[in-house]
Amino acid sequence: DIGKGENILTQSELETALSLFHERGFVVHLTSTNVLKQIIVLKPQWLVDCLCKVIRDKSLHSFNEENFRKVGLLDDMKILFAKGQASRDLLDYLWENEPVEFLLDLMKRTMLLSELNLENKLVYIVPSLLQSDHFPDSENMYKCEFDFSSSFLPAGVFQRLICLCVEGSHRNNYEKGTMSNQKNIALYQNYGMIEFEKGCVIRLQECKNTQTIIVHVKETENGAKCYNVVQSLLHKVNADAMGTGLSWEVKFETRNSADYVSFAESQSQRISPWFQKEGKLDQPSVQNTNLDDFLEAFRG
Repeated sequence: DIGKGENILTQSELETALSLFHERGFVVHLTSTNVLKQIIVLKPQWLVDCLCKVIRDKSLHSFNEENFRKVGLLDDMKILFAKGQASRDLLDYLWENEPVEFLLDLMKRTMLLSELNLENKLVYIVPSLLQSDHFPDSENMYKCEFDFSSSFLPAGVFQRLICLCVEGSHRNNYEKGTMSNQKNIALYQNYGMIEFEKGCVIRLQECKNTQTIIVHVKETENGAKCYNVVQSLLHKVNADAMGTGLSWEVKFETRNSADYVSFAESQSQRISPWFQKEGKLDQPSVQNTNLDDFLEAFRG
């Protein structure tokens, strides 16, 4: 009705106007999915308030536990802040009278939330709410380091990387309409182990003191595959969430001295298991694709 009042009569004219208003910051109108297209956000603070009902520092912004007890969701609320796992019932309650499907889709597209099948039940993983740390035994692991120390590693990059790994794993485990439980998964504030696809277990560790993200693989695993997946996901995070502002250097650990050497030198030395005798480990590029198409490309 507002558009008609301004002589905007066709769908094409409406979409052009909304795109312009979105670019200028007058409205928030996302178009990557049909669900997102349906809602035009006139007050961005409403969006912030909705997201903060889920992503929040419980020590500063606590919930009234009695309210959750009354509706039978106290355990769900505790699991959210202990393990970063949200049930659909909990999200429906937190976003009561709000467009839940829109908010879920928004959090997926911004890499703040991902789906996961655990114990034959669909849950939503919110990596930024993971609390405990884990320091893996890396004695028999081979390491690839993504070094951000020449600039810095912003908060949220590692969590979005974990989010993409979980979402990719969820989709890769979906076969013929039946969701199988994800295996080989462990999620912590600073570490994640996710079976991205069969035979490709991604182990990521964030080291804030050195501004690095480390990939761990076993000698028997396909290091080249793990590297390519992580590098591609990192490029996606950089393009979609960080305005392409991230920069990093890739290094590989040598087994003899435990020192890290550059990508070029590692490739020249054919350091195992990252560089195999046949073929080469490529630096992947990320095209300007939506999240669904991007993750679908990994499903071969």
